[in-house]
Parts: sequence; structure tokens; C-alpha cells
Amino acid sequence: MKVLVDINEDLFNRIKEVNQGSSLSNFILIAIENQISLEKEQHMDLQDLGGLIKKPPENTLVKEKNLKKPGEVIDNLDFLKTPVDYNKLSGFPLKNSIKNEYIWGQYNKFFALKFAVRYLAYLQSKSNQLPVSLNEFHETCAQAASQMKQILIQSDTNAGRVWGEGFSTGLPDNEEKSRSRFKRHFIGYQDTKGNPVGALTDIGFIVIDNGKVALSQYGLAFAKIKNPILDDDPFSSYLFSWEEQKYLIDHIKNNISIEWNGMKSVIHWINEGMNSPKKLNAKFATLDNTWTSKMANTYRTGMLARMLDLGFICRKKIGVKSNYIVTENGTKAMVDV
Repeated sequence: MKVLVDINEDLFNRIKEVNQGSSLSNFILIAIENQISLEKEQHMDLQDLGGLIKKPPENTLVKEKNLKKPGEVIDNLDFLKTPVDYNKLSGFPLKNSIKNEYIWGQYNKFFALKFAVRYLAYLQSKSNQLPVSLNEFHETCAQAASQMKQILIQSDTNAGRVWGEGFSTGLPDNEEKSRSRFKRHFIGYQDTKGNPVGALTDIGFIVIDNGKVALSQYGLAFAKIKNPILDDDPFSSYLFSWEEQKYLIDHIKNNISIEWNGMKSVIHWINEGMNSPKKLNAKFATLDNTWTSKMANTYRTGMLARMLDLGFICRKKIGVKSNYIVTENGTKAMVDV
């Protein structure tokens, strides 16, 4: 089916700037698939937690994790049982400074990044701490992430998490289109000019160069922090440990100040009573006057999802509606504590 769409000159020129490796029609089809995937993930809009996010209890590392369902073999997750000597790993220096701009709305879940850096640490430990093939990282990590998603889907079912609040969100489904999106959006790649693109590179957690990839000092530090799901129990009721949340908060505050100040604005707006998606949409458009209403909506859903991961906000049902509330951690963030 052919569909005619008018594209203004400014948008067309922006597309040409970032798309030099494929046809315009292919670029638009990929963009449509990405947006459909995003809309599906955000259909329920964010988590309804009903209370303040609290620091999870201390967990001990479980050496043998019960990652297998009866009669099922999950080979790609065996890496979680393989100890990594982080003392022998060194973070590689960034080739480019971390982008001090609002994090793209489709980079909406930190757990996908955690899984990827932990997998890269495993690959680098196997390669004697050297950078590894980006293609190998893409393929093997995406396969493992698909299998981890199946476990977290079961966890979501057991915990009664509805669509939009699941721990499995952000990880790829067991099919190639979904894995391809995970590779390009979360892991990243090099464009035709050799520039790194993707969540992990934008946030400064990995270094991509000449088809090779390695952890940066920031990615290495994040990888080594224990995670309730990856290091203790895949059916944990906590997605992140407090230490992981604190690391991400400090990293954004110190390296991506525009995003940090944007989150502080959101906390202020919610405290002022602008605590619904409709009210916040109008305010998000004021963060960047180049955003269209659709772009503002995408950045809103992405930032709010990340703020929930950081423990800054949660949602509370009031009748048939849900409003955002600011947690204790969010209140502390207002004064940069």
C-alpha cells in the first residue's frame, strides 16, 4: 500500500543529515516501526505503584540462579552464572564527550542498558579485557535479552503487573524486528560517518570505534553494581538496587545537566498540581521550543519512565484516574541532595 505524506523542508533536511546509509522510504518505514513499538510499550503510560519507592533490602549474591523453567534450557543466560573479575577490567576513554541534551524519549528503560553493560563485561572478560566485535555483541546480547524478557514476562504475570508497568519493557521480543530495534536503539551502532549512535553511547556507557565496542569507565562502574534480578532472583520485586539508582542519578546530574534540570522541572510541576499526562504535555513543550507536540509527548513519556526507574516519582490511582506523585527521592533531587 502506498501512502502520500507531506514532509516540510526543515524535516526533510534533518532526515538527510542522519540518514545516509539507506533509502528515504526504508528510513521512514523503520521510524514508523519504532514509533509503533514505543506506543505499544507506553499504552498504559507508566507504573501505578501506589506508594513511595523504598530502598530494597540488602541481597546476597546467589551463585546458582533458578533461571530455567521445567524442561527448558536457556543457554544464552548462562553468562549470569559466570563470575567476572572486574578488577581486571579497565574502562576505555570516551572518544566523544557525553551529549548534554535531553535523552531521546525512546530510550525509556534503564534495565535494558543494565543488561547490555553486564553482558559486555562478560564478553570483555572472555576476550582478555580487550574490545570485542560490535557485531558479536549485537547478536549474542540481543539473543540473551530476548530470553531474559521471557522470564520477566512471567515475573510480570506473577506479580500482576499490567501492560506498561512490566519489568520486561524495553527488552526485545523473540523475533528479529524487535531484536533489531534493541540493537540500534539501546546498544547502538556507527553511522556512515563513523559517529556512534544509540542509548549506551549517548549516555557514555560504551565506546564504539571501527566495529569494536568496549565499556567506558562509566559503563564499567554501572555494570559491576549488583542488581536484584541479575544477581539474586530473576523474579525479584525490585528492578534496581538503591546503589544502581544512586549511580544513575549522580551520572545524569554530573554529565547530562540538561536532562537533570528537565527532571527537576517535572518534579516542580507535579508538586504544583500538574500531575496528569495531559497537564504535563503542555509543560514539556516549554523545555525545547523546537519540539512539535508529538515530540514533546515522546520526550515526556520517556523522561517520566526513566524518573520512575530512578525512584523520583510514582503513580497513585484516584478513582478511575491515575496521577503522578513525587517520592522522597524526588523531593531530595529538588535541592540536589
